[in-house]
Amino acid sequence: GTGGEDAAPPRHECRPGDRRDFLRRLATFRPGTWFAKPAVVGPVPCARRGWSNVEADTLHCDFCKSRVIMRVPAAATCEEVATLAAKVVSRLDTAHKEECGWRGNVCP
Repeated sequence: GTGGEDAAPPRHECRPGDRRDFLRRLATFRPGTWFAKPAVVGPVPCARRGWSNVEADTLHCDFCKSRVIMRVPAAATCEEVATLAAKVVSRLDTAHKEECGWRGNVCP
């Protein structure tokens, strides 16, 4: 070959359609760091919008370096958790910086 096809792509390249990138992000979600979250902000919806789980209750975009934090208070009611989740869902897109390739994009 020409040597180009074996080269790994840059690590922080934004590729919303890349399944391997999606699976890599999905694998970062662990029960100990993304625990008891409603399905709307579960690992799949977050990873589809470019987020990785980097520490407890924290999402991170490798591309624009933005973070989204979702801490569920221990005494929160189901209604309070749902309200919190709805706010976080809206931020899954808007928390990416304006120039980020993830803004307005979803992995299919």
